[in-house]
Amino acid sequence: MMTRLLVANAHQLRELHLQGDIRFPMLDIPEAALQVMKSMSCLQELCLTNWNVSTENLVQILEGCQETLQILRLLSTSGFEISLRPPSLLSLSTSPLPLLLPGSQHPQEDPWVNVHLSRVKELALRLDWTESKTAVFLPRLCPNLESVKLEVDRESDLEGLIRTLREFCPKMKALQYKEGYSMEHERGYFPEPKVFRSLIEDCARPLDEEEGQEQQGEEREDHLSATMTSLMRKPMKGSLGREGTGGTSTLCSLNITSENGLDEAFTDSILVHAATLERLYVRLRQRGAAHQCVRQIQRIMQSCPRLKTVSFHGLPDDWTWTWKEVRLLFLSVPTTTPATTPLSDTMATTTTTTSTEPRAVAWACEGLQNFELKEFSADIGEQDELSAVDRSQWEKFEKLIEPWEVEDEYRESTPTELQQLFLFIISQSESLRRVALDKTILTRRP
Repeated sequence: MMTRLLVANAHQLRELHLQGDIRFPMLDIPEAALQVMKSMSCLQELCLTNWNVSTENLVQILEGCQETLQILRLLSTSGFEISLRPPSLLSLSTSPLPLLLPGSQHPQEDPWVNVHLSRVKELALRLDWTESKTAVFLPRLCPNLESVKLEVDRESDLEGLIRTLREFCPKMKALQYKEGYSMEHERGYFPEPKVFRSLIEDCARPLDEEEGQEQQGEEREDHLSATMTSLMRKPMKGSLGREGTGGTSTLCSLNITSENGLDEAFTDSILVHAATLERLYVRLRQRGAAHQCVRQIQRIMQSCPRLKTVSFHGLPDDWTWTWKEVRLLFLSVPTTTPATTPLSDTMATTTTTTSTEPRAVAWACEGLQNFELKEFSADIGEQDELSAVDRSQWEKFEKLIEPWEVEDEYRESTPTELQQLFLFIISQSESLRRVALDKTILTRRP
């Protein structure tokens, strides 16, 4: 049935999502289907899931649609190998340079030499135990790549991916990192913090001209003396080693999970893209200290002028902050005031008082449209009903936000702690259309 459908629609097919069975070892794509897939000259989106496909077959499939393909997703796809020789070396010689593919003992021609995915803007990879380990080098074939989506549940060569993106993908705008299911890691697989921060910082920071020339020279020298395997494991200036500054960030969208809460170092990595970031989605796998996390959220909101959509998600089983705590952290900036109390004509003592009166700190993102703080508060109150005072305050609050519709599942709990926080947030931008604090949602009416 699948093959007949492919044959009937091969020359007009725009999207193909082909999913195999979840088993090990992976099954090969049926031969009859393969032959048809090699001639889909109108294909714009290709997604292969749970298949084994050889290098030769994948090369021929991609060659057949390289003039039209815009989205490529290889999810749990095994069997193929990407050459480790960067295409940039082709321009350094009039004759093809030999290379060693992983596991090969003899030099051979690069089977990918004629694959040019210049229209591909989105690449998705599921880096699990079945995915080819060299899939991280696919961006070398996509010079106009703008978006990379990763689902990772095993150790992968993310350093190689970072170097590949920096050298060959100068138009990167979006990165998504999702921790996949892992039998070895309770909360999913995460790389070492240094590598993870480098992925966030450097994925959209192209090499500057000096770095590019130096890197190309090093690659040429290494290629002539050894295999590319040794090259790809060598630190790169401006990346993990942090020796250089590299080019200006082009990242607009970041969708990531933090394993250990939102600390200062993780926030610093995000703020590398402060000048360009428009969409930010952060999932927090561990609670961390309330004051630390909320302060880092404030840093982000005060440092990223182009933000339009912001979403911070915790886990309902792990988060036990009260809205009173969150409200005070957002609105209160403790100030220390010395006070002198005379004890006698000749002696005095100085005491210190701390004020925690709410003092709003303006955000930088005047064009903000959507703000979410979700699953942060499992402990939201113990009252079964609103008191008369609370109900009156809530009614006054609703009057102040008449341009907004209120969806609130927590009206049986004390809502007063949310009111100032909501009012503070909606005062930050006239462009705001939606604010969500857990299950309380404000949506601006048309």
